This record gives sequence, structure tokens and C-alpha cells, in this order.
Amino acid sequence: MTTGTWLPCHWCGNVDGRFETHDGVLEMSYKNNLEKRDGFAYFSRPDVLISNYKELLLRLKGESGTLLTVEIVVDGNRSRPLNYQPVPADWDIWAIPIQGNVLNEILIGIGELEPVLAPLEYHLSIDWIALR
Repeated sequence: MTTGTWLPCHWCGNVDGRFETHDGVLEMSYKNNLEKRDGFAYFSRPDVLISNYKELLLRLKGESGTLLTVEIVVDGNRSRPLNYQPVPADWDIWAIPIQGNVLNEILIGIGELEPVLAPLEYHLSIDWIALR
């Protein structure tokens, strides 16, 4: 999928941010508003068959202090397998267990649990998303 298959999350209260690719790597970022809690999320609706797979894999890294949330919709049921998890500073592969027939939606968000002073910019890089 390309960034063109992703949409801003209209129910997430997105701040102004950046969602683009550089050399095949997805880059998400936004500047921290020190006055309030903020976040930035995009979603895609791949509607892909997953009955032969057990995991959704993400190869990712980010700025220290960036928290990742991932929601998925499988067979019409929404879940949040990653909830404000600190992202690694170096490339790592994270596995999310999945089961069902169709992966309807993936939502990727970065943000904070409460207003904080650091980092000045939240940033997430995703090299790839795959099924295994």
C-alpha cells in the first residue's frame, strides 16, 4: 500500500502533522504542543484475507518519547493491541497476534497520554507492514 491508501483519522482529534514516505519508509510526525495533550493518527482499510496468517508485523523506529497506538478491525470487530507503547530508537520488528478472516482496517497513531515537555517533535518511521 502507499500513503494514498491511508486517510487521516477524523475521530482522533489530529493535530497538524506530516504523513509521507521517504525512500519507501513511512514517516509520521508532529510538533509537540506543550499546552495540551495531542495526537496524530491515520488509518487504512485494506480488506485483506488473513485466515492463513497469525501475526501482523511492523518494522519500526521513532523518536524517544513517541508513543504508538495501533487499532485493527478484523471481521468488523475493533481492538487496540498496542496502546501508547514507547517506540524503539533503533529498527525493531513488532508482532501483533491476529485471527479471523478479513483485516478490515489498520489505524496507526502517535501521541501522548498527557501534556509533556519532551520531545519537541513526535516521530515514527515504519519500514514495512506484513502478515506472517
